[in-house]
Amino acid sequence: MRLAYPIDPMLARTAPAPFDSPQHLFEVKWDGFRCLAYTGGALDTPGPLRLQSRNQRDITARYPGVASIWRQVRGAAVIDGELVAFKDGRPDFQCLLRGNTPPVFLAFDLLWAEGVNFTGHPLEKRRERLASLIEPGGPLILSEVVPEKGRSFFRAVAERGLEGIMAKELGSPYRPGQRSQYWLKVRNVRRLNAVIGGVSSRDGIHISSLHLGLYQGPDLVWVGRVGSGLGQREDAALRQILAYQERSPFVNPVSRDEKTVIWVRPERVCRVEYLEFTRDRVLRHPVFRGIVGLDPEACTYSQIPVEDDR
Repeated sequence: MRLAYPIDPMLARTAPAPFDSPQHLFEVKWDGFRCLAYTGGALDTPGPLRLQSRNQRDITARYPGVASIWRQVRGAAVIDGELVAFKDGRPDFQCLLRGNTPPVFLAFDLLWAEGVNFTGHPLEKRRERLASLIEPGGPLILSEVVPEKGRSFFRAVAERGLEGIMAKELGSPYRPGQRSQYWLKVRNVRRLNAVIGGVSSRDGIHISSLHLGLYQGPDLVWVGRVGSGLGQREDAALRQILAYQERSPFVNPVSRDEKTVIWVRPERVCRVEYLEFTRDRVLRHPVFRGIVGLDPEACTYSQIPVEDDR
């Protein structure tokens, strides 16, 4: 297969739980911005560095803090990795979005180098070649891996409040644009019970997302909306049990135009899984997991892990 710019990066499937395996390498699932780095004019790209997002956009100018990484690479190469900003020793996606902290580029795979297409080479050979290309001392850093011990590695990652781990099969090729079983992601998901205070609807009938709140004293505070996990069955069940009202039950405004929100009585509680709370105290990547029979007033800020309530 001939490679040409732009390249679709390889994607991972989801594993239900961490596992041990002598046939896998495990690494941190970095909470950053996935991209490919083309250095030294690789594949006829202009300039010493071209950064390409997962959806093939040129994002080079957006991250001047890593503009020098081409100097750390011996020759022209196409490197897969992730832009990550750190705060207090932990990846912080909000810092990356806001540009508060200069990011680093954590490299974890090699697609092409000095005229050689490495996508068909085994994972361990690609990583070995990648390590030989990188000069230390700059924002380009090789992502470290742990062999075999996926369960204990996941526990250590979860204890630090990180997003999860990746499991990558030894001997496997790189498949551009494919969601492959060769790469598995294990997310460190968190669970939360939240009060339903409103719904959004694309057609005025069916529910596309739920607006959620947590109590802070007597006040119900809006903490985000969830649409993932809502299918036809969930929509039908929710429309049977939610009671509508004219005014918002939240003390703060929702993030979207409130004119499109249908308010409901804060009588029902749902469970969601999520990655973290943003600095604005909004749920990040929530997924609906069902209605639970709890007292709404039991859904308070005390549920939020300390590291998320910041």
